[in-house]
Amino acid sequence: MKLNKKRADIYTSSCYVRKYNLFCYTYYIYGLEKDIIKRSNYLVDTFNKDLNKKTFKFLPIIEVLEDIKDYDMKDININIHLERHETYNFIKTLLKKDYTDENPYVKKLYSLLENTSSDLRFKYNLELNYDREVIKENQQFMEQLKRDRDIILLYTDGSFKINQKVGTWSYTYYYKNGEKSYGPVGDYLETDFDNNYFELHAVIEGLKQIYKNIYTYNKNVCIILKTDSKFVIESLKEAKHKKMKFGKKDYLNDIKSEFQTVFNQFKCPIIVRHVQSHSDNIRNILVDKKCKSLYPSTII
Repeated sequence: MKLNKKRADIYTSSCYVRKYNLFCYTYYIYGLEKDIIKRSNYLVDTFNKDLNKKTFKFLPIIEVLEDIKDYDMKDININIHLERHETYNFIKTLLKKDYTDENPYVKKLYSLLENTSSDLRFKYNLELNYDREVIKENQQFMEQLKRDRDIILLYTDGSFKINQKVGTWSYTYYYKNGEKSYGPVGDYLETDFDNNYFELHAVIEGLKQIYKNIYTYNKNVCIILKTDSKFVIESLKEAKHKKMKFGKKDYLNDIKSEFQTVFNQFKCPIIVRHVQSHSDNIRNILVDKKCKSLYPSTII
């Protein structure tokens, strides 16, 4: 005698906004609880090469499987409805255990599919009402992000003279298409640290000022950080994933820990853009000149 299994339906959707390099995904889960489980989220990750427009399509599926893995799934048939045919085909390939992709997101998805105790069925069908609903929700969510967020441009710079053991930092930011601005401001510090310390210190001070002057009153912002420091770019990437890499230099470990704390205060997108050192960008020139002007006269 066959036992009738319970049924759960999951609908996923994801999209991408090139202008802000911003991803968004939404999914609904029907059948696991009395209430509908709904998740909407956005993610900004400019420098993670593993997460791209192709692999991002699988991210809502990964999130779904992570979300339901704590349920007792043995007596539940799960139907996962996909909005893209290429995603459906790729999932079928994974289920056949026929893949050679070394991408960590693909590996994670494969592991979740392999270890789930439930009966998973993937479907490609855009005619379902619930499927239309989740796609519409996702589109509305993205439009709201694009429409409602005020852009803050944050320019930072750091400098260090190793022979004199003195470093300087500076930042300036522009808000609401340049109608409001702050800086450039900065300071100097006599120490035997290095340039990376002052580059990241400038970002921390800039974010603190933005939090105090703007973010406290307006959460609907998107911060675009302009920097010429690869160290800052990598630190931001690590902060987003909450996986700070610490080395042998205690002062860099301390400043990275402080950066993580400041970063965690923001629930808005923070995007970083690399600018060439000593470029002809007028705002970048301003913070660069400010850094140079902050050195004590005895050192200049």
